Amino acid sequence: MKKSFPRMSLSGRTVAMICFTVLVIPVLDVVYVYPAFTRLLIESLEDDTVVLAKNLSEISAIPPEVLTDSVLFPNHFSQTAERLLQENNLAKLKVYAQNGVVLFSTDPADIGRKHGEAFFYEMIADGAPRTQYIKRSTDTLEHEHVAVDVVESYVPIVVDGRCIGAFEIYYDVTSRKDRIDQIHAQVRGVILAVAGTLIVLVLVMAGRLQKTQSQLDTLSHAVQHSPHAVLITNAGGVVEFANPKFTATTGCEQEDVIGKSMYDIYHATPEGRREIWDSISLGRDCFTEWKDTNRNGDVLWMRSSILLIRDRNGMATHMMAVFEDITQLKLAEHHLNRTADTVQSVMNLTAEGIFTVDDEGIVKSVNIALEQLFGYRAKEMIGQNVSMIIPSFLPVISRVVNRDDDNTSAADDSHDVLARHRDGVTVPVSLTVNEIRLPDRSILTGVVRNYLN
Repeated sequence: MKKSFPRMSLSGRTVAMICFTVLVIPVLDVVYVYPAFTRLLIESLEDDTVVLAKNLSEISAIPPEVLTDSVLFPNHFSQTAERLLQENNLAKLKVYAQNGVVLFSTDPADIGRKHGEAFFYEMIADGAPRTQYIKRSTDTLEHEHVAVDVVESYVPIVVDGRCIGAFEIYYDVTSRKDRIDQIHAQVRGVILAVAGTLIVLVLVMAGRLQKTQSQLDTLSHAVQHSPHAVLITNAGGVVEFANPKFTATTGCEQEDVIGKSMYDIYHATPEGRREIWDSISLGRDCFTEWKDTNRNGDVLWMRSSILLIRDRNGMATHMMAVFEDITQLKLAEHHLNRTADTVQSVMNLTAEGIFTVDDEGIVKSVNIALEQLFGYRAKEMIGQNVSMIIPSFLPVISRVVNRDDDNTSAADDSHDVLARHRDGVTVPVSLTVNEIRLPDRSILTGVVRNYLN
């Protein structure tokens, strides 16, 4: 069954815009509403933490001198701390000296460690508490990993107007946070309901999609009447569309290719297929040439460009393969190469040294006699400047290129110059130069005769 160029569904585009609109509202929820709930949790516990720290200091009767010597820290404080952990749902409790050393902790491994963060000493200096919500499975302000949701608070211990240490209190707020998440889920439901009312407004914009559809129709017409064969596949390489030029070039009807893998249709060599697959797998466009046969068995040379079609998120959704029949170009190249081989064979039969250069003096070809004359192999001269064997050749180029062909005979192109052998010896030679003018460039031929021979 013939399949037309893929069309953009108006309803599909409308739904896409509606989904985009609906997604904007949850983003606001994540950016503003949810953080507001978290701030409320922190603020409610910050005041409780200050009161708890004050009561803890009074109940335990910690003398100021204790906060400078961990050895003198009261033993009964551990019992008081454990009771507070249970009564106030605390995860951990620490007491710091003014210099940041841990004097007491419900985790004995912390005792003796020194706080390494600058904010602690800023707190000691200004006497203001610090409170931070720490999400489960993340790190605290001291880079300690926690498995539960906690609110971490630092409360200075102030005696006679002087900060002599600090409490660090970890509130386990996992249950409260879970409750907030439940409330937030309900709020999110309301927000989504409000977003749903905006869908009606989005539908009004559906009319604008007609312009987009018109542009797509224009693209469809261009592909249908392209002078090159075109295949469009899904992201997996299954063909969804083939234009008439593909049928005319390959002899395959659309029914023969629609629904099949492009790699089954693509009669490239195994190396060519591997190159295509590697490029597509890496998300790159692919350009290649390969030899094929059409349905009648005729040899074809094809040049293909496989382009990835991406959505707005950069994901590849389709592939477009554009095939160009370059059979005639390959035949022309073949004949040109054969002609070049013939010319080279003729040049090799002559006794004079012959070479060709471009208008910048770069050697393009040499014959065997020139190799024998100067002692260089052809591969050593091709690509090099001709001045390596004829130092004075560049002025000769200028005279030949700028000459008046109507007033200059071929005999005037002969020059007596000194040439340089590979071993450094200079020899007198006769050099005849002629210019071959092509549409886009000039080629100069040089014929060298050795006077000593």
